[in-house]
Amino acid sequence: MIAVANVGGALKRRVLAGLGCVLLAVLSTARGADDPAELDAAWTWAAPGPIEWTAAVGDGDSASILVATTGGELHLLDARRGTARWREPVRAAPGARPAGVVPSGPRQNANDGAPTGDVCVFDRHAVYALALDRDDGLRWRQGRPPASGESYPDDPEHLGGWLGAHATDKGVLAVRRVGSDTRLLLLAADDGRPLWDVPTAPVTEPRLHVAGKRAAVLWPQGRDSWLLVTTLGRERPQPHVRRLPRWPAWSAALERGIVTVFEAEATFWPWAAPPQAVRLDGAARAGRVALWHRAMLPADVASRPASRPAAESRPPVGEADLLIVGLEDALVAYDLATGGVVWRQVRGGEDGPLERIDVLGASVVAARGGAVVAYCAATGEVVGRAALEGAVARGATVRDGVLHVVWVRSGRAYFSATPMVCREDRPSESAPEALGNAWELRGATEPRDVRWVSGGVVLETRDGLRAYVMPRR
Repeated sequence: MIAVANVGGALKRRVLAGLGCVLLAVLSTARGADDPAELDAAWTWAAPGPIEWTAAVGDGDSASILVATTGGELHLLDARRGTARWREPVRAAPGARPAGVVPSGPRQNANDGAPTGDVCVFDRHAVYALALDRDDGLRWRQGRPPASGESYPDDPEHLGGWLGAHATDKGVLAVRRVGSDTRLLLLAADDGRPLWDVPTAPVTEPRLHVAGKRAAVLWPQGRDSWLLVTTLGRERPQPHVRRLPRWPAWSAALERGIVTVFEAEATFWPWAAPPQAVRLDGAARAGRVALWHRAMLPADVASRPASRPAAESRPPVGEADLLIVGLEDALVAYDLATGGVVWRQVRGGEDGPLERIDVLGASVVAARGGAVVAYCAATGEVVGRAALEGAVARGATVRDGVLHVVWVRSGRAYFSATPMVCREDRPSESAPEALGNAWELRGATEPRDVRWVSGGVVLETRDGLRAYVMPRR
């Protein structure tokens, strides 16, 4: 039995305004929770080799799916039709990894190179900028293409070549190691030329984080780890390095600094201030930690005045950066400025063990066994819940106040859409419960991953893609 329900009783009917039919397909109408209708695939695509990873990139007319095969081929598909945007795939090396998107926009400095909106990828041999707006794919490559069959024999991945890259609005930040020499570089967005490069200590397995005008590089070394902080821009920087007590299980950057999580303790490292420790209520694991900050606030909270009585010990909810941590029996939000608990949501008896959490706009979405639960990020209030008996959630997103989930059960894939509770239309206690809708995705076997695009969803398997349109309610 499919049970897809919103929390708190009956809700007003919502129209999924703004989703639009971007993919081309005939839509089905759900017949009811116990008897789901079927959705036909809008398009399918057979990969020329095993798929390594996919990424949803671009928007509007340029909305695309970037596909990397295990052999190093990079394909760009139109998300609406599944057709190839490039005349031929771009050839990279096996093991190529995504490095983000250079934000499009006006040229900020004549010597910086204009932000292009390109997708960036790197492998051991080179960094690549891939164009979404032209049919030849490769805008530039810094490094050299791999020769056929070339590899680094007896050389673990972290010992040489391009070790990491991260696209920014200033260019592409990259770490390269040749022999014992390690360099940190910023590559121009329009042609890949180095704007600057600086020597660093020997780096292995780096994590790159970027927020605003600063970037951080973390890497392990023995039992310790190191944090390098640098500015981004045209001028050659002077990075500074901090020693960390151990390798963090998780890390992320904010406008004001970087956050690291070491099991049951988190540390906020401001760019120019002493670190702030946050004692957690239990051990945190990767996939169960997320950040929520001011830039993601709903309008009604963000509009509150910043001033407050000096007697208040910490900022009110909505003014602080929150670290959201999923523990075995609760979801807890900590204020990074004070280390205090802002809210705590204990696991409901009907929900299974926590699998992962994600911050999606103003919501925190948690996958718990056979259920997906949405919480208000500012208060911890449960605002939506979707469940499919005997199924596992493969992916979830929030669009226009609706919780969308792709499920897998007995080798079949399903899609559900559940309206979420909003402040302005919260139902009365006596109102009957309203159900969301659910559909079976015809022809879809168990997907390995899910990519959400405007108006639809793309399912990834090892050997191809299947796209479906989100049904109109």
